[in-house]
Amino acid sequence: MDIRELLVTRDIVMQQVGVLKTSQKRVLLSLASIVFIIQGCDTATAPSQKYSSEEVSSIYSKIAKRYLERGYLKSDASFQDASLTADILARNFELIALHDEYQLRRGRFVASQTPAKVRRWHVPIRMKLHFGASVSARQKSEDIKDILEYTARLERITGHPISLAEDDINFNVFIINAEEQQAAGPMLRETLPGIREAVVRAVTNSPVEILCAAFTLPNARTYEYAQAIVFIKAEHTGIMRRSCIHEEFAQAMGLVSDSREARPSVFNDDEEFAMLTYHDELLLKILYDKRLKTGMSISEARPIVRLIAHELVDEIYVQPIPSEGKQSPARVAQEEASS
Repeated sequence: MDIRELLVTRDIVMQQVGVLKTSQKRVLLSLASIVFIIQGCDTATAPSQKYSSEEVSSIYSKIAKRYLERGYLKSDASFQDASLTADILARNFELIALHDEYQLRRGRFVASQTPAKVRRWHVPIRMKLHFGASVSARQKSEDIKDILEYTARLERITGHPISLAEDDINFNVFIINAEEQQAAGPMLRETLPGIREAVVRAVTNSPVEILCAAFTLPNARTYEYAQAIVFIKAEHTGIMRRSCIHEEFAQAMGLVSDSREARPSVFNDDEEFAMLTYHDELLLKILYDKRLKTGMSISEARPIVRLIAHELVDEIYVQPIPSEGKQSPARVAQEEASS
């Protein structure tokens, strides 16, 4: 396998036959009938080089090793990790919950930082887990335990009901490997009738650079979520696998974007934190506060968000602490490429 992956934070830079491809850790798409939203890649529907599951496992193992060697993928965060005031929290909420990063235009996903309206779930989440045959019984048991513990946490944070179900499913989770991913078209069409082919291709052609993904379908009139799909690549192990679960489920709850200004947060482009942090919990509390209404614009939501943020944060202020050794992904990748 003639590939050398240069990984630093959420930006993943892979070198394949001398060609650099850049992407981000996860993709989130809105499946609305008019406008699709995507985060994480330049052309998610474009065909990419296909790797076997064994090759993908090797690549992801090296990725995890690189992250950990650089001190990334922290599993917890304290108030000493960064400053947090009500104003900072409100700003981060606006950046993460009320902006989209990519849109589908003329059949192609393009980068476009776009203001968005408040979106969240109103109906109870009825979740079903779909495991590929490649997932061992032991790993399946561990995944179910991790997912149930995490969704119980999300339910406590948001007050929104989340449960496993066998019918009336509106939240499908697929944990499949590379070969199963490439053959997933019929399964996706059966799971979500009417799904756009651009979205099917985004999954079946998902490149190795995209580690995991979340897809949501909001009602075009009310902006309430009606369906969601979470896609976890089965080649992940350990903390990378749990990190994908943490971020994608929270993305599918309505925290749709990323910001380099948000810290400590799993929604930052540097992968310093692998798991949902206290900062992220506060963002979810704001999103699911009943004073916010779905469909609100940024200007409509802003004064309410600031009020809630002040209620949640007692003006905690800690001088920002530089993240030692955590340079920008592009800079580190360039240094490695030239070394």
